[in-house]
Amino acid sequence: IGQRGSYVQTILVIDSMDEASGPIEFIPGSQRWGRVQFTRQDNTETCEHVIDSVNPAHHASIPVIGQPGDVIFFGPYAAHMSKANTSDHYRRVLVNGYATPGANHRVYPGAGLGRVLEH
Repeated sequence: IGQRGSYVQTILVIDSMDEASGPIEFIPGSQRWGRVQFTRQDNTETCEHVIDSVNPAHHASIPVIGQPGDVIFFGPYAAHMSKANTSDHYRRVLVNGYATPGANHRVYPGAGLGRVLEH
């Protein structure tokens, strides 16, 4: 949509992210999996895609360490996660996404309350 990419996710680091604080982790190459559609199977959330192929436990992930003010940009198909914060400090982040109008059909709380930016 828009011929120039349609969506980018951002994470603004508020508190330092180190190995102990459960930093965001990415699975290299996961952006090539494409859209992973989640469906219900016997009332539990599972994946329509082959479950083993998207189970983070079956892939090596790379943690991203960051300092307050750092911003992480990534596309919508990059598989990401974070583990438990075992440190003695918070690991707060601000998550935001930017989409070309019409690119994202999910319904989010507050959707449509912002202003449309012309391009």
